[in-house]
Amino acid sequence: MTVEAFRAKESIPALAFTLGELVEADAALTRLLEVRLSAQLAYNVAKLAKIVKKETTHYHERRDALIRELGEPVPGDPNGAIRVAPANMAAFVPRLQELMAVTATLTVTPLRLADLPEMTGADLVRLGVLVTD
Repeated sequence: MTVEAFRAKESIPALAFTLGELVEADAALTRLLEVRLSAQLAYNVAKLAKIVKKETTHYHERRDALIRELGEPVPGDPNGAIRVAPANMAAFVPRLQELMAVTATLTVTPLRLADLPEMTGADLVRLGVLVTD
């Protein structure tokens, strides 16, 4: 009987992102979740998407609060939508850019380019460092 030596699991790198990058990646991951993938790749994409969604929650909450703070009701909208008032756009844009620049460090395994299905170049750009070759 042969006993294999214990192998430590490959260490997962810590990657730094901005919230803006994660918001972009979230949209691409959401589209990728709708594509039929191998079981292993689907699992990896779902796991990554869950982590990214959790990190982007703060961004969406703060952006919505900014819109409420600097916004006005959309005339005639039955759902009570709010938009940033044109007079407040100069205050809104830098605050949103500051929020997008917040750094988040995630310990994730990037997706391998060779494992991914056909996709647009725009989605690959959105995925950024979440994809490795």
